[in-house]
Amino acid sequence: MTVAAKPSLRVDLEQKRDERGRELDALIDEREGARAEFEALEEPTDEQRKAEEAAELDFRSAVEDCDKEIVALDERVDQQRSKERRRQ
Repeated sequence: MTVAAKPSLRVDLEQKRDERGRELDALIDEREGARAEFEALEEPTDEQRKAEEAAELDFRSAVEDCDKEIVALDERVDQQRSKERRRQ
């Protein structure tokens, strides 16, 4: 019977990074849809404008947070690759 090897930390980190990238893509797609809906309004109300501005600020914050997580994961992946190269 063959026992599957546990994925390396690097593989785990790469998977997390890819997952965060997909989440960021979905966030961007969702926001683009909301932007298109707002832009299609002929005369948005003040309330709609304020809601759009708030949504945009929330979006930018979420993107910034996600980008930071991706950068941190990329750094950890690079560290693991360096470690693997040293062991060869």
